[in-house]
Amino acid sequence: MPGDFSRKIFNKQKHYSGVLMQQGRVLLDADWNEQLDIQQYRTFTETTDVIGQSGVPKNNEGFKIGIATGGTDLSIAAGRLYVEGLLCELESGVTYLHQPSYPAPATGFFIGSPVGSPPSSPPTSPVGSPPSQYINLQDGTYIVYLEAWQKEVNFRDDMRIQEVALGEADTTVRLQTTWQVKLLKVVPGNASPNCNNVYQEWTNLVLAPSNKLTAKTVHDTGNTNACQLSATAGYQRLENQLYRVEIHKPAGNGLSMGTFKWSRDNASVETVIEKVAGNIITVTDTGKDDVLNFAIGHWVEIIDDIAANNGTPNDLIQITDVNKSTREITLSASVAAFTGKPNLKLRRWDQSGVTASPQGIVITNGWVTLEDGVQVKFENNTNRSGDYWLIAGRTATGEIEWPPYQVPNTAPQALLPQNPPHRFTRLALLQVQSGQVVSLLDCRKKFPPLTAITASDVSYDNTKCTLNGAKTVQEALDLLCASRQGSCIYQAIPGPGWEGVFATIPDGQDAQICFQTGDYPMSRTITVRNKGHLKLEGCGFGTRLLGKGDAGIVFESCESVLLRDIYAETQAIGYGQRYDPLAFIDCRRVHITHVYAKSGASPDTNTCCIYIRNKPELPGEVIVQDCLLEPGYQQQGVVVINATRSYIANNTIRVYEKPKVLTLENMMQSSTYRAALRYLILSNTRFKSQGTWQNIALTSANYMLSFKTYKLLTLEDWLKLYNENRTDRVLRPGALQLFLYKLVDKLFADEALRNKYKNFRTLVLSTINQDVAMAAKGIVVAGQLAGDVQILNNNISGVRQGIHVGLSHYPGGKGDFDIADVVRIAGNTIDLLLNSTAANADRHGIFVGNNNSVNIHNNVVKLTRMDNAAELTVDGIVIWGKLGPKITIAENHVYSTDGNSRNGFTYGIRIQSATTITPTFVPGLWIISSNMAPSKLATIKAPGYCVLVPNTNAPAVFIN
Repeated sequence: MPGDFSRKIFNKQKHYSGVLMQQGRVLLDADWNEQLDIQQYRTFTETTDVIGQSGVPKNNEGFKIGIATGGTDLSIAAGRLYVEGLLCELESGVTYLHQPSYPAPATGFFIGSPVGSPPSSPPTSPVGSPPSQYINLQDGTYIVYLEAWQKEVNFRDDMRIQEVALGEADTTVRLQTTWQVKLLKVVPGNASPNCNNVYQEWTNLVLAPSNKLTAKTVHDTGNTNACQLSATAGYQRLENQLYRVEIHKPAGNGLSMGTFKWSRDNASVETVIEKVAGNIITVTDTGKDDVLNFAIGHWVEIIDDIAANNGTPNDLIQITDVNKSTREITLSASVAAFTGKPNLKLRRWDQSGVTASPQGIVITNGWVTLEDGVQVKFENNTNRSGDYWLIAGRTATGEIEWPPYQVPNTAPQALLPQNPPHRFTRLALLQVQSGQVVSLLDCRKKFPPLTAITASDVSYDNTKCTLNGAKTVQEALDLLCASRQGSCIYQAIPGPGWEGVFATIPDGQDAQICFQTGDYPMSRTITVRNKGHLKLEGCGFGTRLLGKGDAGIVFESCESVLLRDIYAETQAIGYGQRYDPLAFIDCRRVHITHVYAKSGASPDTNTCCIYIRNKPELPGEVIVQDCLLEPGYQQQGVVVINATRSYIANNTIRVYEKPKVLTLENMMQSSTYRAALRYLILSNTRFKSQGTWQNIALTSANYMLSFKTYKLLTLEDWLKLYNENRTDRVLRPGALQLFLYKLVDKLFADEALRNKYKNFRTLVLSTINQDVAMAAKGIVVAGQLAGDVQILNNNISGVRQGIHVGLSHYPGGKGDFDIADVVRIAGNTIDLLLNSTAANADRHGIFVGNNNSVNIHNNVVKLTRMDNAAELTVDGIVIWGKLGPKITIAENHVYSTDGNSRNGFTYGIRIQSATTITPTFVPGLWIISSNMAPSKLATIKAPGYCVLVPNTNAPAVFIN
């Protein structure tokens, strides 16, 4: 029962770890009690961190639920259980209906059928369930759970606490762990009932309290004299008190917000009831003195074991008479219902006046005055009986102690209830059908001693890497050992240092490496070299290989690599280096499937999502399928070099948003980027001695330089720019050209300079604004050899080159061609995007270089031009170089996304031979058939030997 305390001051947010006594000082109850609170907080927190929310010791049957003999009750086994750090113990087994701290357990779920008369046709038990057993519970699904908390016990509850040598004086109270096993009927829904399911009824039961209380003292706002203390301001009592404000009845049953009761002495004024006779009770004493006593007009509550343990308060009753000599107290109503009940006590509450009633004081939305300047206000009507708050009143300050503990306290805070929390855990899940127990699942979680943990004690998540129903690490290990067939299985663990798994694989050895979900950081490039056949398998895109800076993973000189179900990313943004998240060098066979790869970004094209390269003398086989690839700004999707077979199919390749760090200032550090911007404004330079003039010409000394410029710029614009910025050092042709290059670069870098020249400013700003995210290339097959190339059913978007198949070597002589053998490109959808940065770079939808046999069919190639790229030449499908005997280009659709052929491709289809076609040349079979390719100049530009089946109404240009 509540103790006689001065105040409670423990605050876990202050992180106190102990209370230290000092010599010659008074020892206060609050200090002693805070030491206990500190110790308990540490104990509960540590135990929960070690064990979890709840658990029973391994090989301990503590609180195991069973069916009692006869089926009329549930059995509860003896042992120990921890719930949220609180130790619950049962010395000997009991049943649900006969629990030590649950004097009147709920029996509403039980039925009155006689025992021993089970149904004539009992239902069949599910597989794995215990044998059908009769129980007189209503049909349904039940959670059998334990509810535990701590309560205060004084000498009236346990006479051994009192030291008889002190006479009638009492000393301390105790904290006692109390627990009850209860039943909760739940609706399992469509899911098969199990211990881990989410049940709304359970969620509602364990929901933490949200009701709050604010306390303050009344302040006299009408007193303007700073030197005069108001007689009605602040805490006005002459004694220090500890107020207890407790919820009596919760909301419901006609009470919109519930009721409360209060005591100025923490409800510690209490006595034992010896006899009940109608409305007269006989008690052991009527109080300690004239203050802590029972008197006429007081409101009191009779406390029995049910009220104490079940949190079900009894009605309040007023005292009408007190006979101190006979220790008889007369009440305003009969209490005969308590006759014969054990352990009865009488507790005093201090509310009075017209607001007091047998149900307590009705809670309202506003401030409620307790007494002598103390006021409280309730928030949220989710009150529960027994929730309470403690308010310490102090005469020295004329104020109450309440957060934020100011004097005067003008901005009090609302607090949650301060009573010890109730802790909950599931013990079992019980299913009853037609009076039969068809399933009884043990929901207790077991833990071993720290010194005896084995692999069988550690759970295994079988949803990540399925191992035939393994539930523990030991079961998983047993299955792995049983399934080994010449290939070692390794496990990569998320977190720093995961790459150490590769060091455990000897050179030349085959290995399977499993990756769990989680982050696998790469602070530097990881090189896996000289292994046998490797299989790396993740758990989908939740398995994340994250490269910091320019870090990625490189497989070098391995027999084969199969990589699947993994996300790989290089986060680098920079200039002039490779940033490949996945690279394969000189591996005989590479198979990549269901991989999500994301490259870095840079104005220099120096990286790709997947990079595969072999020496010409050691070509490889490559399969890349069903992947999602996101190249960064100006980067590439897949690059394959020197492969006898390349199968690239069913992939999505799309550029991601341009990183904000790639500002104009940062990108101007790249010579490649500067040249791309410059090319739009200044290109095709010619000196007088070099023949053909361009549309602009400038002179310096005796030299004249002509060049091509953007249509917006005039000769007058250039002369003004040149004359206002020229120097005497511009005397030679080379110096003039270099000067103009630097001057154009400065227009982009120097805002003040370009603002002087309207047309230059307009062009520069539009170029900058239109420099959106654009990748360089989608798929590239290159090197010196390519055998069978199949590029099928890919979706490529936001690139300036869609598919590029072209072989060459350095240095290559005239007529020295590297030939791709068989090239098949079909079913792809390509969205090209052109802006001004593509001005000095290759650009096309599909390109195939020197070849032996080419089949390009059923592709869709679309083009979107930014305004400044309107004049750039670009072709939809290009066959170039040394042409083989078989070329088929059929059923392709090549067009501009805006539907205007003037903004479309220069040529829809262009075939150009790099060799001289003589009259005796026999080309073989070159067919261009059934293509739709409206273009700026012509649908088709091709040698006259091509066989044309009607494509579109646009003209064709033949070159002999």
